[in-house]
Amino acid sequence: MNFKHLLSIVLVFVLSFGLCSFALADENPEIPEGYTPIYTAEDLNNIRNNLSGKYILMNDIDLSTYENWTPIGTSSAPFTGELNGNDKSIFNLTVSGEYSSEDNIYFALFAQIKNGAVFDLGIINADINVSFKDGAAKSFRAGILAGYANSVETKNCIVSGNITLNGFYKGAVGGLFGKENMCSPEQCVNYTNIYIASDKIYGIDVGGISGVATNDTISLCGNYGDITIKSFDNDISSRTLKVGGIAGDNSDRGVISDCFNQGNINVDFCMPSIYLGGITGDCCVVERSYNAGIITTHENYAGYIGGISGDFRPDGLAVTPAPEIKDVYYINDSLYPSYVNGNVPDDCFVNAKLLTEEEFKVKESFQGFDFEGVWIMSEKHGRPVLKNQPQLPERPTTEPTTEPTTEPTTESTADSTTESTTEPITEPQKNECCLADFWIVRVITQLLNSIWNVITLKSSRLMPQ
Repeated sequence: MNFKHLLSIVLVFVLSFGLCSFALADENPEIPEGYTPIYTAEDLNNIRNNLSGKYILMNDIDLSTYENWTPIGTSSAPFTGELNGNDKSIFNLTVSGEYSSEDNIYFALFAQIKNGAVFDLGIINADINVSFKDGAAKSFRAGILAGYANSVETKNCIVSGNITLNGFYKGAVGGLFGKENMCSPEQCVNYTNIYIASDKIYGIDVGGISGVATNDTISLCGNYGDITIKSFDNDISSRTLKVGGIAGDNSDRGVISDCFNQGNINVDFCMPSIYLGGITGDCCVVERSYNAGIITTHENYAGYIGGISGDFRPDGLAVTPAPEIKDVYYINDSLYPSYVNGNVPDDCFVNAKLLTEEEFKVKESFQGFDFEGVWIMSEKHGRPVLKNQPQLPERPTTEPTTEPTTEPTTESTADSTTESTTEPITEPQKNECCLADFWIVRVITQLLNSIWNVITLKSSRLMPQ
């Protein structure tokens, strides 16, 4: 073997190794230190075996093989870890069935989360469809992400699907959380439609983001989901119903800031203790937010209703923050910003305005909004949206190849009526990728051989004969 052949072999080996290493590094993303990777539906289900762990999604997860998902965690043993969605999504979460007061009534991906964190996650095309069949009126908690959350960091999450509740007497339901305390969800969007039907309501709180939100700030969040509630309960002795496009009840030191509601709200009964608002049913502070959803009620509706907030309680001025509705806008021309507008100090309402459809399309209508860093005008919706709000994924991304899986990889979309025609990457296609690397190496090798031939030819001419 001469020197030229030896050099060619070495170069081919080096280049081949480099390209293969590059390809492997691209197909095997690095797992952050301390995290357990989630590749399959089974991996996700196994979170319940270590409720304090740190987890990261490595690809989209399809839960269609779980006909009735058991929410992770319980009231006595909540999830206390961290779920990094890694900008991936969980598709086709399903919770269904009939329940009684003997059951643990939490309906969500997680039953309870406490002192944990969930971020950069999508839960798409979820379906929660449950009924209460008998027993005393036990409180339920329903949400796509968690039934109940306490001191949870929540950021950059998006959910879609349907929540249908039949026969439940009291509890809390929201697009993300049924009830939350000190969670301060940020940059989250809900596309989930909520439907509730019950013969009698003792006390239910319903919101596009959270049913009940206490001691926190919901910021940079939006709701596109519709809320519909039907009942035959017209008894004043019944407790309350609080409904809002963002939060049902936000009255306990809660702040809603830089949020919007574009979902429609319909309450089709006339119990007088209903608190209904485009942003929140019962309010502490709402600022730099708007409601573009249409609010409709029973013809004999006798409850509290407002374009922004149903009820507003200025008698709590000693609390921090002081109750205030500021730089807010709404579209229902028959409503005031809040039911009690005429009975509160003027400084509690600052720049709370009714806008027409045409005014909603004009940036200058929204005084107090930051259109440099927070808001942008949307051509699609004809009104402001949040600049960095998470977007609905069109379909699951390709399953990784770093670990074999027995789970099916059914393709789905955010729209449950549309089937994806995109085929997942298969093993032959990966071989084609490696084949391409081989031809690159071959071309480079031929080029090096040509260069070597030129060098040796010139050297031979310079050498004495």
